[in-house]
Amino acid sequence: MPEQIVKIQPIEGEPMRFHSPSISQPTMPHLIDLMAYDGNGECSCWSFRGEKRSNMLAGKPTHTPLTRCKHIRAAITFMGEKLVEDYGRIVAGGQA
Repeated sequence: MPEQIVKIQPIEGEPMRFHSPSISQPTMPHLIDLMAYDGNGECSCWSFRGEKRSNMLAGKPTHTPLTRCKHIRAAITFMGEKLVEDYGRIVAGGQA
């Protein structure tokens, strides 16, 4: 079954931190911090707080799907796309 599209919203004034709507609790978005755990990231969702963080603390390889929930992976993709867009503007002679 394909993974659902995850919406990511940067938190103004908090670099590398994001909100993502929760499907099960729409009034309580997930909080994602990409700088936590030496760049592995941290999320307030059940998947991260249970299995993913446990894997990390047990010594499983970090920066992989074993230790990153879909929200962390979506925030990383969001940042990668932003980096490419900004770099394209800089190369074209504009501002990022």
